[in-house]
Amino acid sequence: LGLALVMLLLALTGYYLRYRAQWSVPPSSAASPGRDSGNPLAIVLSGLILVLIVAHVVPASFEAAKRPLYHWDATMHWATKARVWFDAGSLHPFVSYERWLANPDLGAYTDNHPTYPKTASLIPVWMAVSLGSWSEVAINWPWILMLLSLGLLMYGEARAQGQSVLIALLFAYLLVSLPLL
Repeated sequence: LGLALVMLLLALTGYYLRYRAQWSVPPSSAASPGRDSGNPLAIVLSGLILVLIVAHVVPASFEAAKRPLYHWDATMHWATKARVWFDAGSLHPFVSYERWLANPDLGAYTDNHPTYPKTASLIPVWMAVSLGSWSEVAINWPWILMLLSLGLLMYGEARAQGQSVLIALLFAYLLVSLPLL
């Protein structure tokens, strides 16, 4: 709960700063976003793309909200690190099998890819820390929020670059519909 309040405070601060900054930008230098309000076809297509985005994100959200961790990449690479780090309360090093076998008293752990980037493992650790316990289901929740954030980021950036609502939604859909996301 504390982490959620901090994140909310940061989001509100960012919104306030953005709102305040928009009044300080001279109108001539601001991007003039395209408008779709006069084109009925563009409005219908924008609505269709928005429905496609929702049809992709909502089922993925339900899956992330209820399905325990099972993906091969997760269980073989990043989830092992996340579980060790959460249980230990610190970021213990991971080393290769050979190095660990040569010196088991090293104080390190091993898995299939000890050099895998730490970021993928830290996200579920942060979720588990904020919950106060390890949950094979709850550690997936941040991924869906990241998917939504990326979609909103793409939409906002396209609009800031002067693209119409239709084009911005199309770019957002192309990003959120990637299978790896």
